[in-house]
Amino acid sequence: MTYPKCHKFSSFTRFILAPTFCYQLKYPTNDEIDWFNLAKYLSQCIFCAFLMIYLIFQHMLPIADESVVYFKNKDYFNILIQTLGIAIPGTYFWLVLFYALFHAFPNFTAEMT
Repeated sequence: MTYPKCHKFSSFTRFILAPTFCYQLKYPTNDEIDWFNLAKYLSQCIFCAFLMIYLIFQHMLPIADESVVYFKNKDYFNILIQTLGIAIPGTYFWLVLFYALFHAFPNFTAEMT
């Protein structure tokens, strides 16, 4: 392939739609879908979504609701305590979100394509 003729609109759309991090002219693909891996990555995506919902509604929102009174009263010590209390579930939330966005979902879409 020579330089000007190798770039086509179809290869650009493949780069935009496919879960790749670098532009290539030919992508390594399989002829058929591995249904076990597809189900595994889909279940990881669903589990991560439910875990994030659980962390928000069971651990983060109750602490945030309790801290509204401290913000109204400008009680800075209790605001600090509430912030430290929400730090651990918030950290777990971001870790699960990172895993879902950068591992489970890209592998699921890669297995589909």
